[in-house]
Amino acid sequence: FDQGDTGSAPRVVIVNENFVRHFFPNESPLGKEVEILPEGYDKVVNRGRAQIVGVVGNTKEVGLNEVDFDDIYFPFLQNPDDSMYLAVSTAIPPANMADSVRREVLALDKDQPVFSIETMDKRVADALSGDRFNLLLIGSFAALAMLLAAVGVYGAMSYSVEERTQELGIRIALGASWKAILTLSLRNAAVLTLIGLSVGTAVSLALGRLLESRLYLLPYQHEGLLYGVSVFDPLTLAIVFGFLTGVALLAGIIPARRATKVDPIVALRHE
Repeated sequence: FDQGDTGSAPRVVIVNENFVRHFFPNESPLGKEVEILPEGYDKVVNRGRAQIVGVVGNTKEVGLNEVDFDDIYFPFLQNPDDSMYLAVSTAIPPANMADSVRREVLALDKDQPVFSIETMDKRVADALSGDRFNLLLIGSFAALAMLLAAVGVYGAMSYSVEERTQELGIRIALGASWKAILTLSLRNAAVLTLIGLSVGTAVSLALGRLLESRLYLLPYQHEGLLYGVSVFDPLTLAIVFGFLTGVALLAGIIPARRATKVDPIVALRHE
């Protein structure tokens, strides 16, 4: 925009890169015209045609967890609003600038109120407070789910090995070494673990795909429920996979070692 973009001049707009990607993917948007059809909150924008005179980068408007919108910017003189934010960059402590900014605004218009003066650091912190709470909540539920899964896997695997005490006793009586007993137990535990984790991973990915866009303003354009963490995040899946595999193998080793120390005669009489 320049000083010539007044209320009496032809209407012009600047669009962002996301807008260009959606509506002008293989051509330059400069010089093209768009039809402005405001609705909802955007009724403050005047209806009509305007020429694209520039392209700017994308911005996060409502939070880091939201995708970039298709933005159109208007010169203030062609589409005045009843309020405005003023951003001031300063090398001195921001608190020392508040009174100076207030005096300058009042010098321009003594009836113009100046309110909500805050540092950018505070605004950023306030904007991220909701995301931090969501992260804490989701992280707590995830930790609880991991704990419950670990207890369930350990209990199921341990019970499975304990149920084979009589079989293990027979193998020991026939000369099987403790290493052979541990190998057998671990092999069975590994097979069951791989089956369970494969099914669980498939179900979690399917549910993640169904839920990934339900909490956002623009459905089907998000990768996951947390900013920067995809539903298919390999690191997250690898950590969960490795943790539960370790729990399952541990659940196979401990009762198997216990079984190798049982007298074969006692094991044969085991019910």
